[in-house]
Amino acid sequence: MVKISPDSFHILVVDDDQRIRSLLKKFLIQNGYWTSVATNAEHARGLVMAFKFDLIVLDVMMPGTDGLELTKIISENFSIPVFMLTARTEMIDKLQGFKNGADDYLTKPFEPEELLVRIRAIIRRNKLTVSEKQT
Repeated sequence: MVKISPDSFHILVVDDDQRIRSLLKKFLIQNGYWTSVATNAEHARGLVMAFKFDLIVLDVMMPGTDGLELTKIISENFSIPVFMLTARTEMIDKLQGFKNGADDYLTKPFEPEELLVRIRAIIRRNKLTVSEKQT
């Protein structure tokens, strides 16, 4: 079992599907990430206001405010990378995600190892960007 250290990266998983949230949380914790979950965009906004996150992994298709709109809200108001993980495979959805501020976009079904590699790359790039801004 991987231990989560106090300096572990904190990831927020936003998905209305309880099974997906649980699987992602378990997988990310097993790989050393401190992981929180939100059931919808409103829940996610509350968590983002209250806690520091290093990455948000979110679904596009959610009731109420969808993931595309949430991505736009996050990119306009916070400096948190967004990783879209969704069943929406159309190019128009991918392009809209990136236009709204997504850092990456992966379609379901997905290989867990690919998700992990992409998450690590986003966090690494963001960590470099933050350190460059501080110098």
